[in-house]
Amino acid sequence: MKRFAPYIAKVSPETKGTNDIIVSPLVRVPALKQSFEQNYQQPILGELLLKCDSHLPISGTIKARGGIYEILKHAEELAFQHQLLTLQDYYSILDSDRFRTFFSQYSITVGSINSQITYCCFSIATKFMKKDLIK
Repeated sequence: MKRFAPYIAKVSPETKGTNDIIVSPLVRVPALKQSFEQNYQQPILGELLLKCDSHLPISGTIKARGGIYEILKHAEELAFQHQLLTLQDYYSILDSDRFRTFFSQYSITVGSINSQITYCCFSIATKFMKKDLIK
C-alpha cells in the first residue's frame, strides 16, 4: 500500500516521520522483558518491543488503520474501473477536485466491533501472554 503514501502525505502530514504510511511505533520495554523472565523463569533472547497501536498516526487503532486502507483500496478500484487512475500515477492526485467530484457520487458505511486490547508484544513474550489469557 506504499503507493498511497503520496496521498497520505498530502492529506495527513502527521505521517511524515513514518515515510507517509500508517505504522505503529515500536518501543523497547526492558522492564517488561525482565518481569517476563522472572515470572516465567526463562530468558528471552533479544529485545522485547511494544507495538504501540494506540499511537498510530491518523487512525489511533490497528482496526481503524485496516479500515482506512480498505477504503483507499476500494477508491483505487473504482478509479481503475473508470480509467481515472493507473498504477503508474502519483497517488497524491487523489486529493484533487477531479477525484473529489468523482468520489462524491459514492458513499460508504463503516462499522466496527470494539475489543479491548491491553497491549501487544513481539518475541516469546506473546506466547506466554496467550497461555495466561487462555487460563
